[in-house]
Amino acid sequence: MGYTHNMKMTPVGLIPEDWDVATIKEYGHLLSDGINPQQYRDMDFVEYSMPAYDEGQSPTKCKGADMNSNRTQIKGEVLLFNKLNVRQKRVWYIEKAPSKALCSMEFLAYSSDKVDLRLLREILLQDSVTKGFESVSRGTSNSQKRIAPSDFLNFSFALPPLAEQHRIADALSGVDKMIGALDEAIAKKRQIKEGLMQQLLTGKTRLPGFNGAWAERRLDSFEIVNGSMLKSSEYETGNVPVIAGGQTPAGFHSKANRPANTITISGSGAYAGFVSFHTIPIFASDCSTICNPKNVDIIYLYFCLLSKQKEIYKCQAGGAQPHVHAKDIKDITIMMPSSVEEQKAISSVLTKSDDEIKGLEAQRDKYTLIKQGMMQELLTGKTRLI
Repeated sequence: MGYTHNMKMTPVGLIPEDWDVATIKEYGHLLSDGINPQQYRDMDFVEYSMPAYDEGQSPTKCKGADMNSNRTQIKGEVLLFNKLNVRQKRVWYIEKAPSKALCSMEFLAYSSDKVDLRLLREILLQDSVTKGFESVSRGTSNSQKRIAPSDFLNFSFALPPLAEQHRIADALSGVDKMIGALDEAIAKKRQIKEGLMQQLLTGKTRLPGFNGAWAERRLDSFEIVNGSMLKSSEYETGNVPVIAGGQTPAGFHSKANRPANTITISGSGAYAGFVSFHTIPIFASDCSTICNPKNVDIIYLYFCLLSKQKEIYKCQAGGAQPHVHAKDIKDITIMMPSSVEEQKAISSVLTKSDDEIKGLEAQRDKYTLIKQGMMQELLTGKTRLI
């Protein structure tokens, strides 16, 4: 690794003297503009069905794909670029497309033997590139705007020599593999936690040393209190999270109206019914809250509500602005051991599982930041891999 000093000014900014400014069409070609997925989804499977690239990197079985079809196919190493709603950043690198693979009409399939397609994918995923593509997208609404093949092909970017492209792509791929491995570990840990919740929160599996009775309780047996609406004239910026209808704080106020260790259930909006637990004081706004329940471990109760999240979401009422109030979830039942000590023992096991997941997520986020820093250096030529 080294630092470059000989730079030149180009239409894409300062780049090393031995780099080129390239357009996509100069260094490769489109294999296909894609076909309409309904052409194969609405038909029956045939004996030799083809893999179809539609939503992601893994091929799906393709219905009605005749081996003698004259539809365009893709093969070999290919880059798939979703031309619809580019802000979603759906770009995939396929190392080797299966024989007879098809591509959805929403993708541009690009091939090149002069550009490392792994590196081109990283370039196309940059925020500045996405904004550039958005500016030339055409359509009647943001969700339906799309990139024309010609605009994609005319995109200009800084291109290192091929050997350096491979080194940069290898370095970034190495970090991607670490992130991918952590994502897999996180998914497995979440499955384990899900299994623990199903067993421990129902009494199907008991922790050693406990054999007391369990009872079913309705949610209306707990004191569920509505939050207080916060007027703009009353809002004072501070560090107290304002919990409303979303999955994240709506802002930060100077005062709290609920103590630490409070359960919240979002009141309205797309995430009405979202269950969360707060270990610090909060200002409860558009939500319902439970705090300090008598003879109940609050963390155990939180995990019980979390296990009922899908059921709580189904309690949403209203049309364009769905809501979930205390009366909407009063009939939901949970199982509880009579012993608070057993409740705490169960919540301790589940909290430990949560902490393991958070630890893995922190590692993944660290590597994500490392990769972002690497991209800022390597894709601009500020740092060279020589």
